[in-house]
Amino acid sequence: MEELVVLLDEEGQGSGALGKLAVHNRDTPLNLAFSCYVFNERGEFLLARRAWGKLTWPGEWTNSCCGHPRALQVGELARVGPDPLAWPVAPAPALRPAARL
Repeated sequence: MEELVVLLDEEGQGSGALGKLAVHNRDTPLNLAFSCYVFNERGEFLLARRAWGKLTWPGEWTNSCCGHPRALQVGELARVGPDPLAWPVAPAPALRPAARL
């Protein structure tokens, strides 16, 4: 079964879901995603390079990790359990981009 991506309206509210392959194209609709930045005790940043086989931005150096929360059904999101790596996580506000790519 194809992974679903949560679609958003212009106000940032869930408006539906669509298969990941259908979302990542030239006319990408607004969708729910996350981007993580990992730092160690010395303030060094873990920078990851996207796989060359990715449909969007293959081979680009971007962040530590990113993805899409899983859609259980329209308007509801799966919550991940305890962090298996036991890394401390700083709270972060939800942000909407000033511009769309």
